[in-house]
Amino acid sequence: PMLIWGGAPPLCGVMPPAAAQAAPAVVVVAPWSTAASASTSPEPAPGVGAFPMAGALGAGATCDGPRAAICAAAAESPPPKDPPCAPTTSPASEPSEPSIWEQASSKEGAASLQSQLSSGDMDVQRRIARGLRGHVKEAWDTPAALHANFVVQKCIEVLPSSETVFVIEEILKESDIPAVACNKYGCRIIQRLLEHFTSGHPGPNERASLLVLTLVRRILQDEAKLREMMFDRFGNFVVQCMLEHGTQEQKARIVSALLDGTTEDFATGMKHISCSNVVQHAIKNCKERQADLIRRCLDASEADPHLTKSNYGSFVIREVHRWMRPMAISASRSAQASPAAHAASSASAAPLAPGGSSPVACGGMGAAGVAPGVQPMQQSLRRKRRGRRGGRGRGAGSSPAMEAEFGMPVKVPSAP
Repeated sequence: PMLIWGGAPPLCGVMPPAAAQAAPAVVVVAPWSTAASASTSPEPAPGVGAFPMAGALGAGATCDGPRAAICAAAAESPPPKDPPCAPTTSPASEPSEPSIWEQASSKEGAASLQSQLSSGDMDVQRRIARGLRGHVKEAWDTPAALHANFVVQKCIEVLPSSETVFVIEEILKESDIPAVACNKYGCRIIQRLLEHFTSGHPGPNERASLLVLTLVRRILQDEAKLREMMFDRFGNFVVQCMLEHGTQEQKARIVSALLDGTTEDFATGMKHISCSNVVQHAIKNCKERQADLIRRCLDASEADPHLTKSNYGSFVIREVHRWMRPMAISASRSAQASPAAHAASSASAAPLAPGGSSPVACGGMGAAGVAPGVQPMQQSLRRKRRGRRGGRGRGAGSSPAMEAEFGMPVKVPSAP
């Protein structure tokens, strides 16, 4: 007879048809079970029972006679660990849909999530944002950041600030915020926060605004690290973003870090590929310290003759030229507003001919006997030649009003 352990019905084993014809019965040994109710024996052995099989096998065999030794040996032997059941398939074992973070970590999944975020469905946007909670650090500090950082940026752009506060909270858990700002992917996330949490982003949230102020304060609190960010390949973009979207106090703090040092140090920054961009943004966006920055740029150009010809210092000099002309016009207008200055400018506007006579008394000739209309042309040609040679006297593009504005003789280097 065949012995089958029947600890828990239904039985996992299936008997082949050939074996069923050869064996008169199947003896099922079920230790510590109540399976003896189907046995034909009036008093089966404890823990041992014989079950008849349906069909051709007929009635079950008892545990007497020649089968007693088999049943006794089976009862004394330890049960097997697990019956050799065939693997079954169920709906629970089917592969489930990847999570939001798993999708954000792949190229195709990240593109799909960004498309869903751009669709405008608020429920879908919130579901994606919930799936990113707890993974913000991984979005800049792991290999998955190659794609996931774009999904986090998109969430900041399209969702109200109240729904993306968790991004700032997880960044503030880091002990070294400037290091996050100098990360290739971390700098992008911080830039989006500065752009959308300080520029009237939809759904203003007071907690989010306070957290962004804390984030900026932790970046600006260490001046040495702030200067390192200005020279960093990625950190300089965060500094430029603060100069564009920050408060006047934050901008002044950055300019102070720029000007803190010698003129030679400032010239080094003007020639640097990253710091030169910071200097240009500071001149453009920090109106309160603009004159100080331009004055330091002019000093640096005098201290370093090669500055105007350097690859990146030349761009700073162009920015200086771009802003000095409006400042000179404004200063000249302020000077002409006073009556004394207006009278002086009127007296100097008509040059006298030789001998102190007026142009009219000189037979219609201007100063030095030059016909009217020729002298302005000659002066224009002289100015053009002077500009090509790099300037004479006070320098190309300079004026008394400009000197009054900066409080010093201004010698502007020629624009590259």
